[in-house]
Amino acid sequence: PRPLNSSTRGNDRKFFFRSVDRLRTQLARSNLVHESSPKTSCTPPPAMSRFDRAPALPTSAAPATAAPSAPPALRLDVYENGALVDRVDLSARKLFGRDADACDVALDHPSCSRRHAYVAVEDGRAAVTDLGSAQGTFVDDPAVPMAPPCARQKRRHLPPGATLRFGQSPKRYVLVVEAAPTAAP
Repeated sequence: PRPLNSSTRGNDRKFFFRSVDRLRTQLARSNLVHESSPKTSCTPPPAMSRFDRAPALPTSAAPATAAPSAPPALRLDVYENGALVDRVDLSARKLFGRDADACDVALDHPSCSRRHAYVAVEDGRAAVTDLGSAQGTFVDDPAVPMAPPCARQKRRHLPPGATLRFGQSPKRYVLVVEAAPTAAP
């Protein structure tokens, strides 16, 4: 074995990097497409739809399907001391918090964070996400009487009739699922 000194270490490094460069050059040459090989095209044939890559149906041959049913309307009924005080429509994502300027629904309790949680509708189901609040977001599912608080930054789907509580606020938010209106034939 050779003794390790500064000059041999430098030579070893040079040899290593030269061999790596040679390998990269060989790989680049081997991956080149030769003129004799057939060229493939990434564009679909004209009879294909660019979205689903399935043959496009002629408009006259399109099967008649029933109109898609509208998703059910979701809302939160707000109760304080057993009385209905407000309703929150969940047609779009709603941010709950103490900061009335930044949030969609203002929480008037000191135990609530400025940006406490948000409720969003995904695939016709409501889901709550706690945004790292100090006092927590609680889901009191009727089937599970003592549900733990939502894990921070994790989404939790809400069953119909679930009750939300933010921090130590006395207000309760009950999820109501209304049947979608059906079109008259």
